[in-house]
Amino acid sequence: MTNDDPHAALWLVHLDELTMQQAAALTQEADHTRAAAYHRRCDRERALKGRAVLRVAAAQAIGCAVRSVQIPNIAHQRPMLTNKPNAPWLSLSHSGAYILAATCPCPVGVDIEQNTRDIDIGSLAHSVFSSEETKQLATPIGPTTFFGLWTRKEA
Repeated sequence: MTNDDPHAALWLVHLDELTMQQAAALTQEADHTRAAAYHRRCDRERALKGRAVLRVAAAQAIGCAVRSVQIPNIAHQRPMLTNKPNAPWLSLSHSGAYILAATCPCPVGVDIEQNTRDIDIGSLAHSVFSSEETKQLATPIGPTTFFGLWTRKEA
């Protein structure tokens, strides 16, 4: 991938494709600390494996070893490479059994959500969408519409 190529490289990985030992070998202490903040074990594993996938994707994009990839953990900030001029943009999302990562020479955002039918979509929609976005929603909205809108907003 070059800066002249605006295409994103996408990595969709099932959690079972990566062991925790592999994830630990591909990540750094800051990644472990960030993952440890999650209360549930499955969320800790998903977070650590997500960072491992993102590091592999970034290393491939810039042509370096995974362990030399520097992606600082800054809360509520999109991941970014700090040790490479003209570094590609990075994006990471995980939900359910999947991790989705992207690298691209231009701004990129990805989001993946598990389509969970046991949530109150109407109430959640009013809490995650602006009043303008809520006005545009058909009533009642179904899971496909809700998650389609939510993933576009998150990405």
